Amino acid sequence: MRHYGHGPRKIVGIHGWFGDEHSFDRLEEALDPAEVECVWPALRGIGPSRDVAGEYSVAEIASDALDAGWNLGWDSFSVIGHSMGGKAALLAAATAPATVERVLALAPVPLGSEVFPPEVWRTFVSAADEPASRRAVISASLGERGPSHWVDRLAVLAGERAEPEVIRAYLHSWVGDDCGDVVAGCGVPTLAVVGEHDPSITERAVAQEFSELLTDWRVAAISGAGHYVLDEAPLKVGALAQEFLIRAEAQAR
Repeated sequence: MRHYGHGPRKIVGIHGWFGDEHSFDRLEEALDPAEVECVWPALRGIGPSRDVAGEYSVAEIASDALDAGWNLGWDSFSVIGHSMGGKAALLAAATAPATVERVLALAPVPLGSEVFPPEVWRTFVSAADEPASRRAVISASLGERGPSHWVDRLAVLAGERAEPEVIRAYLHSWVGDDCGDVVAGCGVPTLAVVGEHDPSITERAVAQEFSELLTDWRVAAISGAGHYVLDEAPLKVGALAQEFLIRAEAQAR
């Protein structure tokens, strides 16, 4: 588990399906270490947590994120999540609203269950084993705009970090698990950040779902970015994070 900062605002990060504990490195460039204290765990079965067994589910991710903060003695903290990590972050907030101060959801996958077209689902399932399928998934999520070297590198690294069965288990959970009933009515302040070129996680789709389930939310779209908004537009996302997690929280107290 990586650690950053020594400030009063506490933050736990949850990386996405192809990510690891370094997924939030670019965010550190925008956050003053005197203002925040962050922990970036690697999910079970991934990277340094490769040997940590589990069910590899969104519910387990949410529980582990809460434990990460509580085990440090934090009574309250905010949660940042990317992609499937955004779904887990909102589940953590709904589970422990007295603990989670704010949620920053970066390109969050839907809180409900999804049904993919058969050919798309085959590509996602085969991504657990095949670098070419991972590359196809990543490239599509960027609106087919990503630098080929960056896409290739992430596709390779994602396969090196975890066993295929772990990648596949997380996929089945973030696609199939319906968290809507648990999250419904959650009042934890939430900011979703989406990339304008993300073909699936769009501003409209997120706003529609959040309007039905959450009571205190907003969505910000980042121009020139796709699904990996933090990698593609780190300063823009960093500015939003600073305003939402640090300044707004300070004003709320």
